[in-house]
Amino acid sequence: MHKRVMRNLLVLVLVLGLVGGLLTGCGGNTSTGGQDSGQQQQSGPAQKVERISIATGGTGGTYYPYGAAMADIINKQIEGLEASAEVTGASVENARLLESGESALGLLMNDVVYMAVNGEGPFDQKLELRTLMVMYPNIMHLVGVNPDKAKSINDLKGLKVSVGAPGSGTETMSSEILGALNITYDDFNVFRLSFAENTQALRDGVIDVGIWSVGAPTSSIMDLVT
Repeated sequence: MHKRVMRNLLVLVLVLGLVGGLLTGCGGNTSTGGQDSGQQQQSGPAQKVERISIATGGTGGTYYPYGAAMADIINKQIEGLEASAEVTGASVENARLLESGESALGLLMNDVVYMAVNGEGPFDQKLELRTLMVMYPNIMHLVGVNPDKAKSINDLKGLKVSVGAPGSGTETMSSEILGALNITYDDFNVFRLSFAENTQALRDGVIDVGIWSVGAPTSSIMDLVT
C-alpha cells in the first residue's frame, strides 16, 4: 500500500445516489394546473415513510451518540424520512454496509474511506463512497492501567493488547501505525475487543493495553477513571 500521511479525521460517508434520493424525498407535492381558484383542495394520500439506517459503531465510542443525534435531527426536520442509528463494528464494516445498500449513511475514519475507494488494506475491491462532511479530529489512544507494565508504545512486546473490534477502523489503524513502528501482531498477545469491552478487560486484568481510535472525550475511557 502506498503510504500517505493523513490526519485521522472522522468523516460522514454518503453512498452514491443518496443525495438525489433525499432531495427527491424532500420535495413537496405540486398542485396541478387548470383548477378553479375557488375549488377546495383535496388532501393527497398519506406520505410514504422511507426508513434509513445510519451505520455507527459500538455504544462505548463516539460514533453511536453522534449517529443517534443525527437520526434525531433527520426525524424532526425531514418529513417522510425515518432514520435510526445502528450499532456496528465501525469504520470498515460501515463502508461495506454502505456499499451493499444496507445503510444509507455511515460514520468512517478518513483513512478507511481512502482505503475503501482505492481497494486497499482490508478492501479487495474499490467501493463507491462519497464524503458528505468532516465532523471532528480522531485521536489514537493507547490506554493501560498498570504503569509497571507499559509506559510507552515500545513496551507492548509480550503484553496482552486489544487492537480494536473486528471490522473497525481502530483495528485497521492499529495494524498500520504499529507496523510503521516495526511492531507486529506477532510481538504481543492480540485481543480484538470493542471499546466497552476494552474498559472491562482493563479493569479485570484480562488485557494490559487497549487501543482506541476515537474522538475525545469518549465514555468508555472516562469510565476507567470513575
